[in-house]
Amino acid sequence: MNPPEAMIPRIVGEPPGIGKQGWTTRHSTSAATSADFTGRIATAIVVVLVRLAILFPAIAADAPGASLRHVMADTKGRSWLILKSFFIVLLPVLAGLLAVGLIGDLDDLPSWWSAARIAFDSPLELLATVVAAATASRLHGWIGHQVKGVPV
Repeated sequence: MNPPEAMIPRIVGEPPGIGKQGWTTRHSTSAATSADFTGRIATAIVVVLVRLAILFPAIAADAPGASLRHVMADTKGRSWLILKSFFIVLLPVLAGLLAVGLIGDLDDLPSWWSAARIAFDSPLELLATVVAAATASRLHGWIGHQVKGVPV
């Protein structure tokens, strides 16, 4: 029975105190590959959410063409417009959340700060949800032709 290739010793440089032989693994996961994988997953999620941005307002309005096929046709070539629209309207809210979060990282905060942080965070998160829903609704009105049932 042969040992797996990953367990075969090979000569490596001489780190101090280890000697001339080191064991290496072929399939090791490093922080770089983990971060790359996480970045790719996050990008895929953003792409899917951007393309589906006008589906939920169409379903809420009971639009005749509220289907995945029509959503994909309406958002084709407009991904950057959708992403920029959400970024522009959510930027002030994100700045507020960032400010509250950075203040919360200070060491010498009074004991009541955690309650105050919740009092600041919750309305900002509600505002972000409302603004995102309004943006999706406006985008549905601007670019959702097939979703609304308008012939192209």
